[in-house]
Amino acid sequence: MDDRSAIIFAGGGTGGHIFPNLAVLERLRERGIACDPHFFVSSRPLDAAILSEAGHRATPLTIEPPGSRPWYWPRRLGRGLAGLRLATRTTATSGARAMVVTGGFVSMAAAHAARRCNVPLAVVNLDAVPGRANRHLGSRADKIFTAAPWPAQPHAVPIGVPLRRCAVGGGDVAASRRGLGLDPHRDTLLVVGGSQGAATLNALGPALAGADMNILSTWQWLHLAGSEEAAEVVRTAYRSASVSAVVLAFTHAMGPVWRSATLALSRAGAGSVAEAWANEVPTVFLPYPHHRDQHQRLNALPMADVGAALILEDRVDVEMNARAVVAGIEPIIAEPQRLATMRRALVRGQPGDGAEAVAAWVAEIVGSPTIAHHEHGDEGV
Repeated sequence: MDDRSAIIFAGGGTGGHIFPNLAVLERLRERGIACDPHFFVSSRPLDAAILSEAGHRATPLTIEPPGSRPWYWPRRLGRGLAGLRLATRTTATSGARAMVVTGGFVSMAAAHAARRCNVPLAVVNLDAVPGRANRHLGSRADKIFTAAPWPAQPHAVPIGVPLRRCAVGGGDVAASRRGLGLDPHRDTLLVVGGSQGAATLNALGPALAGADMNILSTWQWLHLAGSEEAAEVVRTAYRSASVSAVVLAFTHAMGPVWRSATLALSRAGAGSVAEAWANEVPTVFLPYPHHRDQHQRLNALPMADVGAALILEDRVDVEMNARAVVAGIEPIIAEPQRLATMRRALVRGQPGDGAEAVAAWVAEIVGSPTIAHHEHGDEGV
């Protein structure tokens, strides 16, 4: 008889909502918890690709993010109701013992399904400004975890953003660089725009490489472009600039990527900020500029406040972006001790293991059934 506990994880639309759930599952298995995980995600191809590579079942819900155009509302309503019915049916038939949601438009239907089926629900807030789903679900959750202060929920448990083990690098810097095809002895500028890539950052990396800058003349580039199509365009741009660059579309194993970096340019999603912090990489953040609440900028503020990051405005004009980045990083690179000081600030302010905190709650709910030793070693996360 299979004594595994069914656990549902919900969140999708970006890797930033899925990866924290994978981190919690990873910690559950490290504890020896026997669980049968199931994921509610969006219907975006990225979600399926992430979970397929991780080897997990997923149910895409036909939920769409809210929009301001009234002529789309009937379709959104219909798809939302269909998604809610599917989430409820799947939750009921799975025998789920607990549900963890990480925000985003998928979480709303999943959490309502948990309430209908009397499944204990944990809401994990990742961003400095809680999104609409988390604000709505906060009063309905059995447990709330938050990676940023949430005054409206004074009983929320403060945690670090849940990170997978593979997102945190360790070991020798030279070995990490060599494994990625980089020169092991050259300073490395990492450009990363998140799981979906970022068009402005994809243009910015080659623009910096092609600029007449003595400060970066001895550096090499490591660039995550988001998709294979975007990666090929970026590779061509670096070749045109005659600059040494390794360009990847996407990788789950972010640990060696961060470990290779001397300095990073990045979006400021909660996961990106947490990974930069955990890997002790001084970073120039260019937050996504079109969020009304500017939560990406607020995500990056704590790292900037300890002196380990710069926050710059992301502009459509590539040359303006390049000039601003050069002005920002020039003083950092010109002073040999500046980067070391920034890294020390990150070590002192390390957040706790958010994935472990959430996993402990799940383990308490399910009563901690354990995996047989031989079985634990065969399961991937």
